[in-house]
Amino acid sequence: SESDQRFADAGARFDRWKAHYHTSAAAAIAQAGYHIDLASHVRDTRPVDQILQTRAEYKRELGLARQLLAGNPGAKIIPEWFVKLQVVAFSEAWDHDAFFRLFDEAVAR
Repeated sequence: SESDQRFADAGARFDRWKAHYHTSAAAAIAQAGYHIDLASHVRDTRPVDQILQTRAEYKRELGLARQLLAGNPGAKIIPEWFVKLQVVAFSEAWDHDAFFRLFDEAVAR
């Protein structure tokens, strides 16, 4: 679909950005946002008869977002880092204590 192609194009742009600025906190946060958005796109646009494949893709995209954020702890100086990880935490149904440890760390800054 056209929206699938737009996501593919955006993914390629992120790959080029990260290749040139591989230590960029902003690039990591933005790319995590891309994976979160792609997870939602997959969940919201796939036919019901593809539910198992959709669930796997959704979890994979959220996992990639989490890995990008966890792999860039220096990016915590940017508040959006916490916003993105809280979206992942909510979407992955983190346990109450883990979610609120993240929240407490965010508001303590």
